[in-house]
Amino acid sequence: MAKLIEENADVDSDGDVVDFNDTDTFEFLFKDYWIIVKEKEGLSLAILQSADALLKRGEKFKVLSDPDEHSEDQQEFEETDDECSPKDFKRKYNYTKMAEEKSKSKKRTYIGWASKELIDFLSSLGKDTHVPLAQPDVYEIVKEYIQSKNLLHHDKKKKKHVFCDANLLPIFRRKKRLTFSRCTVCWRNT
Repeated sequence: MAKLIEENADVDSDGDVVDFNDTDTFEFLFKDYWIIVKEKEGLSLAILQSADALLKRGEKFKVLSDPDEHSEDQQEFEETDDECSPKDFKRKYNYTKMAEEKSKSKKRTYIGWASKELIDFLSSLGKDTHVPLAQPDVYEIVKEYIQSKNLLHHDKKKKKHVFCDANLLPIFRRKKRLTFSRCTVCWRNT
């Protein structure tokens, strides 16, 4: 959208009309935001076009800077040390690293008849995982575990929610689930 603003385009990539001057649209709000970011970060149309081309090729954009700019940035960083600590940068780095790892970890790995997460869960309960269990049997095991740990709660609309503990979290991948019938995704489709 920033590229559209810089190019003064009236039509987006889908062919829809875009009006950045209509105060009742999100595009207008984004234009105000973009002007602030553009000035603060020193961005230009050339940088946007370069980043867009790299993005379309699936590559990451690398900021190119000359040594003078680097020394100015370093001096500015040293002057504003009390405003912004290295912890802030580390936190941002860790957040992006966690986001990348999370996107990689979306795929389940299967060991024989079930997912690794399900087999680990059953093993932690002392169940034999060498022999394949039927889905209803595993469902009952998970149900008994949830009831024994008192993890099933009702909300104001009387819907049942399971609040996952450390053992259930790898299976359901959420801290809170609406019921627990999703156990079937832990099976390999054969």
